[in-house]
Formats: sequence, C-alpha cells, structure tokens
Amino acid sequence: PEPRATIVEDARVVTGAGVEGRSAGRLLRIGRADFAGAAAERDGRAVYLSIDGRPVARFVVDDPIRPDAEAAIAALHAEGIDATMVSGDSPERCRELAALLGIDFVARQTPETKLEIVRTMKAAGARVLVVGDGINDIPALAAADVSVTVLESSDLVRSKSDVLLLNRRLGALAELIRMGKRTRRVLRQNLYWALGYNLCAMPLAAMGFMVPWVAAVGMAGSSVLVMLNASRLLGAPAPLPAPLPTSPHGAPGRRAGSGGDTPRAIGSTG
Repeated sequence: PEPRATIVEDARVVTGAGVEGRSAGRLLRIGRADFAGAAAERDGRAVYLSIDGRPVARFVVDDPIRPDAEAAIAALHAEGIDATMVSGDSPERCRELAALLGIDFVARQTPETKLEIVRTMKAAGARVLVVGDGINDIPALAAADVSVTVLESSDLVRSKSDVLLLNRRLGALAELIRMGKRTRRVLRQNLYWALGYNLCAMPLAAMGFMVPWVAAVGMAGSSVLVMLNASRLLGAPAPLPAPLPTSPHGAPGRRAGSGGDTPRAIGSTG
C-alpha cells in the first residue's frame, strides 16, 4: 500500500534522544533505541520508530567522512592544535571515525556534558574553539572562546556562533586560525610602533625641541604607516574553491590540547 501522511500533534524534541508526538491518540517516538523502547545497539547507527512504546521500524543511518576531513585535521595539527571529536554517537562508531582521522574522541555526550567539557578546558587555562552545527551543540558553542558553525545550520545555531563558514570546506578552519594569528601579529606591530613613536616624539615636542609642524607631519606619517601595515592583511591568500563532498555530513573535530595556554576546539557529530 502507498504510504499515507498523518497529522502529528504535540510534537516536541527530546534533546539528545529524539522526537515524539501523538497521532490519533497514539504516542509516536523516533530516535535512539532506548528512547523508542528498543534494545540498545553497540554501533548506535540505527534510529527506531515506536508506537505506544513498541518499536515498529528501524532505520540505519550512515555518516561518511568528508573528503577533505583528513587534510583539514592535518592542517590544524600543523597549527599546533590537537583534535578531539565530542559526539552523542556510540563509542564504537566514534572510535571508527577517530581512528580514520587520527584524533581522540569522547562518545555518548549530551548537550550538558558537552558544555561541561568546554568549561573544564577553560578552567584548565585552555582557549577553546567549538565547531558544531546542531541544536545539541548550542550550549557548548555559547560557552566557547570562539564558536564556528556552517551555512546549513539553523538560525538558532548561527545566533550562538562567532564565525559562519560559507562553504563546506573544513580546511577553512585552518585558514581561520592562520588569519587570526596574522591579524594579532599585525596589531602588535602597530601598537608597538605607536607606543614607541609617542614615547619619543611627545617629550621632544613638550620640551620645544620639535616645532609643531614637524610634530604634525610625524603624527600623520605614523598613522599612514600603521594603515599601510594593516593593509597587508588584505593580501592574505584567497580561500580555494569549495570541493563537492560526497555527503552533506562530516566528522568535524573537537580540538583539545594538553593544558596551559594550548588552543582547543570542539566539534560535534551528534
């Protein structure tokens, strides 16, 4: 028989578990095995549909790694950032993906535990960058030092993110880190120059060793020099064209350091 559409009332999202609602007085649930009343599975790839607590359908979901994921992780490592995947998926599934990418993982995480991981990292003195695209990632995104999401994420997730990636290239994360370092370096150069100039020029002008027009020209020249130095950021290499991935989903990584002032970041796969 052909499938028929049905109206579901009182639908609500159960964070980290699934979605439930009522149709014709019957409780419908779709989500994790334990949420739908089914026996838990080791790999955690299956999604169950249940009616009044009785499982009636099982769907197996695959989540291939993006083609550029390995290169992106290698680029992050080259910038001194280690990667760890924080996920709501099963340990078996996370272990498989982490082994392919060469990163650490933490499995079976809820929005609350993801937030706690971020807070623990920050308490240890780390700078935390979170990469996520789901509602479950919102608490961690809001608590991070820097939060990144993708164009396909919901408006609510975007509102909690500092950076929006306009393409599906994970390599843009390494470009973001490099641009941030370069910007900080240029800012420091400008601050040091401005401080040095003022420390030298202002006492000379105050003691009358520098006529006003010379001081004015010197100040204008200093400002021009600062702007020219900052304009070097406009010459940063342009991002490469985005490749067409085989899947709209990937395995974004959470970067975690060993402590101190190490940069860390978190990404979520579920």
